[in-house]
Amino acid sequence: SRHTPWDWRWVASIIYQESRFCPKVRSPRGAYSLMQITGPTARHFGMSYTAPPAEQIDNGVAYLLWLDSTFAAQGVAESARPPFILAAYNAGINRVQQARVRAEKAGRASTVWYENVAPYVGSQANGYKQSVVCNSIDRYVREVQSRYRHYCNLVSMGS
Repeated sequence: SRHTPWDWRWVASIIYQESRFCPKVRSPRGAYSLMQITGPTARHFGMSYTAPPAEQIDNGVAYLLWLDSTFAAQGVAESARPPFILAAYNAGINRVQQARVRAEKAGRASTVWYENVAPYVGSQANGYKQSVVCNSIDRYVREVQSRYRHYCNLVSMGS
């Protein structure tokens, strides 16, 4: 995390949410490693599912940095980016970008996640009801952020 704008505990919160710190776990959707990278993302970033844990983390962080720079280029303030990054990490950047467009059309701020973009992140794809998908993605964002705050309370920066 020394090479990122984030506290290591935020990255650890993502890893826990994704794999419970198990480097060999594979999801039903084909995501793998500590940070549960999907096949298309892994291929795009040159990642390997057989990589050792440190490299798995480096790969996941590289993807997080890419998401961060993408949202920065689109005018999302640094302090507002974490939930966008988390939502895109969980559900894909295209789904988040579509939600931003829908939020803007509804007169909401497309650079503010909570109460603005979050309600629009659902999709009718794959037979899911919009509210189910939206709640799942927003729950992911809230759980990672909550765990991060918990880690901050448990582990001081100097430890």
